[in-house]
Amino acid sequence: MSENFDEAVASFREFLGKVGLPEQIIWLSPADAVLTRRRVLYIKSLPPEIGLALAREKYDIGMAAKLGVLFAALCKLENATCCFVWFPSDADEARRSLMLSSGGLKMRAPTEKLRLRIKRVRNPIRWKILQIWHREKSDWLDFLFS
Repeated sequence: MSENFDEAVASFREFLGKVGLPEQIIWLSPADAVLTRRRVLYIKSLPPEIGLALAREKYDIGMAAKLGVLFAALCKLENATCCFVWFPSDADEARRSLMLSSGGLKMRAPTEKLRLRIKRVRNPIRWKILQIWHREKSDWLDFLFS
């Protein structure tokens, strides 16, 4: 079981390399993503230190709950892998999500067929338009980020 965030990230980077994904990580949350019907995932361009800080915070909260934490890769963007941190809200959700009984770290990467195309959005106006245009897909984002 990885105790601290930095060790967990190092293990996850190794895992990403083994499954053929870039070891550089872009940390995302559902608020940073818009999914379209054509399986294009738009992500809001954020400074990497913000995503890293949010991932660290989420990891620490999840580990403190002792229900397990998931590091998951969503897709590849150039020389990086877009990833997120998730943890179950209660013991029942942990069981349904097949989390480790030890409350440790679980890692997941998509298969080739499930990989999404990804596009980074730097313009805040374009980002807002995409959010409004594709808001009906927000339920899918919850599924994608769990």
